[in-house]
Amino acid sequence: MKIIYENPLRIAGILSNATARELEKQRGKIRAFVKVGREITSEYDFKNLDSIIRTEESITKAFANIQQRLDRVDYALFWFLNTSPFDNTAFEYLKKGDEEKAVEIWEKVTTNKDVNSKNFSAFNNLGTYKLLRLDKFDIKRGIDAKIKLIESDCFENFVHTTSGIEATIDRTKQIKKLIDLLLVEFKNQYSSSETLELFSNCNGASQKYLSKKFIEEPIHIIERQIGSATILDYCVKVLVVLRKSSITAHYAT
Repeated sequence: MKIIYENPLRIAGILSNATARELEKQRGKIRAFVKVGREITSEYDFKNLDSIIRTEESITKAFANIQQRLDRVDYALFWFLNTSPFDNTAFEYLKKGDEEKAVEIWEKVTTNKDVNSKNFSAFNNLGTYKLLRLDKFDIKRGIDAKIKLIESDCFENFVHTTSGIEATIDRTKQIKKLIDLLLVEFKNQYSSSETLELFSNCNGASQKYLSKKFIEEPIHIIERQIGSATILDYCVKVLVVLRKSSITAHYAT
């Protein structure tokens, strides 16, 4: 999933809840590595993810993208953060390539549980991991985890932890933004019915927004076609008039 693989936080080699100090430390380290031509790696280049090639250009762009704190919330929803002993242990397993153990930990503290101040990061991390899977059931669970997090009262904890500021974000707008980003990812992978099935556990408001999205696009296509047909029809009429004028002028001479 491009939005995860090319996430600025991943390219920067940090977790979503990195402090400003950690961010600057990482920036300095990367600059030093670039200067001497050393390969840039991070302890968060987990083995379950595709390899990543960092360039000076991609790194500069990544740090610029996460400079705005509220923008970092959007990127954080498609990456990982560490806010509890559960996360810390899961990440140690991920670093060793033991995905099953890491997922087992996150599932244990989220399955059949509400989002709270101690497990909100686990919901996000599990959601990110599931979205990286190829199985549609896993992706569906990943979407469920993300939306459940955003809908919860603890989403403010997530925002504060990842952006470093106290801010109230419109949850409905954030869910719509999440859906829009996921629809772009799914566009060339799944049919409309398959995509809707991935979101089938969403609440009424989300379902209504999805329905609107799937209705709007065909309407826009039809409108463009009608507009093109109208312009084409006009052009044909002009050509006919010009041709008649040319013929008339020819016989007149």
